[in-house]
Amino acid sequence: KVRMLARPEGSHSEWRRVGRHRRTGKFYWYGTDYSTALRHKGKLSGSMEKNDENIAAFQKWARRRGLVVKTEVIKESRRKQFVAFMKSEIGTTEVPLGSNRGPRVDWYRKATTLWPSMQSGWPWCAAFVVRGLLEAGYDLDNDLRTASVANFTAAARKRGAIVSRKPKAGDVVVLLGPGKHIGGSLGGSQTVEGNTTPDGMYGSQYEGTAVARKDRSDDDIIFVIDPDKLVR
Repeated sequence: KVRMLARPEGSHSEWRRVGRHRRTGKFYWYGTDYSTALRHKGKLSGSMEKNDENIAAFQKWARRRGLVVKTEVIKESRRKQFVAFMKSEIGTTEVPLGSNRGPRVDWYRKATTLWPSMQSGWPWCAAFVVRGLLEAGYDLDNDLRTASVANFTAAARKRGAIVSRKPKAGDVVVLLGPGKHIGGSLGGSQTVEGNTTPDGMYGSQYEGTAVARKDRSDDDIIFVIDPDKLVR
């Protein structure tokens, strides 16, 4: 796998990941308006198979837009990248609190098929997981790019990805009840979850306002999902 990155020529020096549109297969920054993408401070998903055709297509796309291209060979496993993503997002909060919205939260939500048909605030724990898996290079089918914990679980079960073991770092975990809440595992009882409340603070565990590192009991963990079994 390689990750293709692009940036505008000139003084703007921040590199950003570039993904592919899930329906058309075309490369994109974010949405359809490049100027909007440029203002977006989040990283955009974009790993792909390393072959001359893919790289040439991306370079052609970038040249049309006056972008400078950089190619990175992905050395870490997708699982490790998922863990790194989760850790990097700890502390993200809704803006305003209680809205299920915010620049970063909306970026998570845009990873799901529920966007853009429903842009008003809705619970985003599954969107956080989906965005993290995409950022790690997992090429998820549309039934996995869901904002529904129940639907994600059903799609995982269909692929035989629900496993009977203790969570390992990089697993996805369904929490607090079937279809109720979802997050990622750092191994054992440690998780990172979106749309929750940090430990030691008052608030909902499955309809909170932040990305937080949590310490969950065995009873809290309902299903363990192996992300490597979610994709072909």
